[in-house]
Amino acid sequence: MVESGSENPLRIFGESENQVDDKGRISIPKRFQPFFEGGAFLAQSLDKICLTVWSKESWEKIQRRLDALPVYSEEADTIERFLGRGSEVALDTQGRMTISPTLRKSEGLTEQVTLVARGSKLEIWSPEGWSRYNASVSRESVRQALNKIDERLPAGA
Repeated sequence: MVESGSENPLRIFGESENQVDDKGRISIPKRFQPFFEGGAFLAQSLDKICLTVWSKESWEKIQRRLDALPVYSEEADTIERFLGRGSEVALDTQGRMTISPTLRKSEGLTEQVTLVARGSKLEIWSPEGWSRYNASVSRESVRQALNKIDERLPAGA
């Protein structure tokens, strides 16, 4: 499912299993393809063993925050070096995205991948990694996370 509005950025949701071809390409389902219009950025996830694809709009917001850091800050260097392994990506005419061998190896991606669209980003998991993650998350932990978020939001948000 893809959601968009004039005031809101493009947001995508859903899950899909895909094959990785011998050139490291994966087919992106048509329902997720609008997310790639104008380009996107692919890098290792900051918190899970998967790859993350940010839409151009989402990536530009991240980049603006990085650009605001002091030039010689240790934090900026650490983040930029980590994200420096990533790259801009686009879909070819057949709706495929290429993932570099380095990024595939870093996240254990082989012949199969699971795409997980979660709002402003798309994650690319090994099927085993996605299964392990799902097994580690309970409905109770999700409920607790929602309660914590509700506590931080301003009234009426």
